[in-house]
Amino acid sequence: MRKMLIALGVCAALAAGLVVWHVRQRSDSGPANAPVPRKEISEAPGSAEKASAQSRDKSEKAASDRAPGVGEAKPRPADGKTSDSAKGKVPSSDTMASRTLPSMAATSRTASADRASTGTLKTDTGTSTSLSAIPKELAGFKQWSESKRVKVVTEMMRDPNLSDGVKGFFKRSLHDKSLSPLVRNNMANALNTQERKDPGLYKEFLAIVDDRSENEVWRAYSIQFLGETFSYCADRKAVESKLFSLSESGEGNLDAQAMVTLGYLEREGNVKLDKRFDDRIVEALKDPNTPEGMRMTVLGIVGQRGDKRQVDLVRQCASQPSASQRVAVATLGLIGDQSDIARIEPLLQSKDPLVRNAAMQAVKRLKEGKK
Repeated sequence: MRKMLIALGVCAALAAGLVVWHVRQRSDSGPANAPVPRKEISEAPGSAEKASAQSRDKSEKAASDRAPGVGEAKPRPADGKTSDSAKGKVPSSDTMASRTLPSMAATSRTASADRASTGTLKTDTGTSTSLSAIPKELAGFKQWSESKRVKVVTEMMRDPNLSDGVKGFFKRSLHDKSLSPLVRNNMANALNTQERKDPGLYKEFLAIVDDRSENEVWRAYSIQFLGETFSYCADRKAVESKLFSLSESGEGNLDAQAMVTLGYLEREGNVKLDKRFDDRIVEALKDPNTPEGMRMTVLGIVGQRGDKRQVDLVRQCASQPSASQRVAVATLGLIGDQSDIARIEPLLQSKDPLVRNAAMQAVKRLKEGKK
């Protein structure tokens, strides 16, 4: 996952506003967005690339009416409280080309039809689990405040050898819609960072993705977890097939999240993307009706892949004023050539400070011959 963070850093200039790649860890110092969960909560990788939810809200307004989030961090309210930005959409940060997702409200949602009168939780894996089966380490969990739940679960993320009882409870709770997305996210992080990996964990995320009644952002985060658990999942073909299907689905924010996840898996050498993926990129760049968020996502993927085959399409995007123009300009700085300097230089006078900055960095990169 560190390799992914390095790759995202290289594309930081590209994405003055792209997608959401998972809030994994929560620092006790306040809200933060870490692209990937790892061992130390207070030192989550990619913390230097975190952006405040407020600034991302501003960038999303310029992005599109619905900018799916891919490749950036999930919103993380301090102490489990919902920030104002977490109540709307969470725009992308300047770390990677992709797009932003509407943020998940960090406040709890009622379980409604998912909780039977018997006190059982029905999951999409076809099982019902008793919510009363709370391990002793979490005694009183149902009565705890949101902030206490966040604090305790976050601290448990540091333990790579949780008891079977805690792991079982966390796994069941991934489907509990009465819990805030923040708590469920940190439970998923804890499960993903265990020394003894669970090859069947991916099934929980597949079920969440397929649950259309589930919070859309939690579904998108689960796509990211499919990417992070891919290396040890028991059925890679099933996960890869689902991701390809989602990338072509046009469903809400999920298609862009699936594309970014596939791009990540490709960089890690876990999947080989075929012509279908390339065709999807070309289609998104050519279609004038492509949402700006998706266009930014695709441009970012092109830049990360160093895909010079798409340079002419990127040039067209860079020449057209739009919310995605800055990403196209930054991408052109990665895959273009010396002839593109003349195309980009007029944008140094753009009224949009994000476009000006992207143009400045792209020109500098092209003049120095950096790729």
